[in-house]
Amino acid sequence: MRRILATAALAMAAAACAKAVVRAPQPSTEGYVFPGALPDEVRPDELRRIEESWRALRSGDLKQAEKGYRAVLAAKPGLPAAETGLGYVALQAGRVAEAERRFAAALASRADYAPALVAKGHAALRRDDPEAALEAFRAALAIDPREPGVKRRIAELRLQVTERRVASAREALERGQTAAAIEVYSQALADAPEVAGLRLELAELLAREGRSGEAIALLETDPTGDRQVLLRLGELLVQAQEHQRALGTYRRILERDPKDEEAHRKAWEARQQQELLQMPEEYRRIAAAPQISRADLAALLSVKVTALSRTKAAEPRVAVDISGSWAREHIIKILSRDIMAVYPNHTFQPGAIVRRGDLARALQHILDLLGQAPTPAPELADLSRSSLHYYPAGRVVAAGLMDLTPSGAFEAWRPVSGEEAVQVIENLVRLVGP
Repeated sequence: MRRILATAALAMAAAACAKAVVRAPQPSTEGYVFPGALPDEVRPDELRRIEESWRALRSGDLKQAEKGYRAVLAAKPGLPAAETGLGYVALQAGRVAEAERRFAAALASRADYAPALVAKGHAALRRDDPEAALEAFRAALAIDPREPGVKRRIAELRLQVTERRVASAREALERGQTAAAIEVYSQALADAPEVAGLRLELAELLAREGRSGEAIALLETDPTGDRQVLLRLGELLVQAQEHQRALGTYRRILERDPKDEEAHRKAWEARQQQELLQMPEEYRRIAAAPQISRADLAALLSVKVTALSRTKAAEPRVAVDISGSWAREHIIKILSRDIMAVYPNHTFQPGAIVRRGDLARALQHILDLLGQAPTPAPELADLSRSSLHYYPAGRVVAAGLMDLTPSGAFEAWRPVSGEEAVQVIENLVRLVGP
């Protein structure tokens, strides 16, 4: 009896296996867009057949899906919904070339049929062609922006395509194929304009090739306002002697972060270079001079202390010996604000040597003129309170503009070098502002 029951059980199990439908594993249909038809294109029963075929496709029953789509296509030749459905069936079965022909036929019937464009993108992915897939998905999204799955796939593909192209560009560079690398970088940036690192790599390559103008234009079109992009743009503009544009670039960084030390430093360097280029040779020599003249000091104060423009100029005192000086206009500006004096014989003596006491008096006049509150002065070991240099020296030392010797002496008699004068006046500019 047991043998009979066991035999019966085996027979029943065999029968069950015979009836089971065994399907090979298929790729996921995630991201597929339902290829629907317009009401005026099909009858209600045909629309129902399309929907049933779609469900069969999503469940993995390719045979039933194909049967349904072919029945609709027989009644409605060229119907985009049926062509796209059959294309999906072929794609799931691994017949990529056939699928692409079906999708192309659907688009030939209706060029703006978004489901066929999405399907075309999936077929391109199956061929491992992310660039073609990205193009197809973008075309679909332009027609129907409401599909979130397409947006997500585009974001993923943009990253993938960018990474591939950057790798390809770097390989081209290693082979010495610079032109090819630039072309591939440009294609990658067109697909991902917000990737600042990519923009910087391409700009560096263009700059190395002597195409700085193109590199500048490329960085200026950055839509993100990335800090590193702006810093590099400023450097290239300075190299091109476009100092005003460079200053505008650094200003954009400082508007976001007024404490950005690197941007401050680069802006200062740009101003320095601009200043030197605009000045005559006599001015450009001041910084390296072992000692400066009164004409040199007047020019430095006139050019660097832009805060003086906030003050009212008076009629300058007459100086009979400045008509031939290269710094005449600067001397007049300084005299009109009584920052430096004219001697009793109405001479300015533009060639006279400037000493630390002279520099201190000029700085003290500017501090007073701009309303800078005085702070308690230190003891000056070598100046008495009755000295003409005592108040100016104490004022500027207290303000942190000039130093004393280790013994506490000011040394008002010592000539001022160009380097010292520039440093002191830059300290003044930082104190009083632009």
